[in-house]
Amino acid sequence: MSYDGESLLEAPYLLRPFRPDDLSSVVEINRVCLPENYSAYFFMEVFKSCPEAFIVAERESRVVGYIMCRLEFGFSDVRRFRMVRKGHIVSVAVLPEYR
Repeated sequence: MSYDGESLLEAPYLLRPFRPDDLSSVVEINRVCLPENYSAYFFMEVFKSCPEAFIVAERESRVVGYIMCRLEFGFSDVRRFRMVRKGHIVSVAVLPEYR
C-alpha cells in the first residue's frame, strides 16, 4: 500500500450494523483476508443469534471490513463454578488497502 497523502484515520469511514445484503461483501472480505473461510450460512447464523454484535465498516459506500461477535455462556474465569455471559469475537477482517 502506498501513502497518498491522506491519513486513513482522517478518511470518512462509517461503522454500522451488518445487513443481510452485505453478505456477499463480507464473505469476499473473509476469503481475501483470512485463512479460515466461513460459509455464507455460518455468517447468517451468527448474525441471527446476535445481530447487534455484527458491524461493518464502509468507505465511500463500499463495505471494506467487518467484526462479527457473539455472546456465549460459560464458566466464569474469576468466580468458581459460576455461569456468566462472555463476549466472543468470532471474526474480524479489513481489506488490506484500508488497514
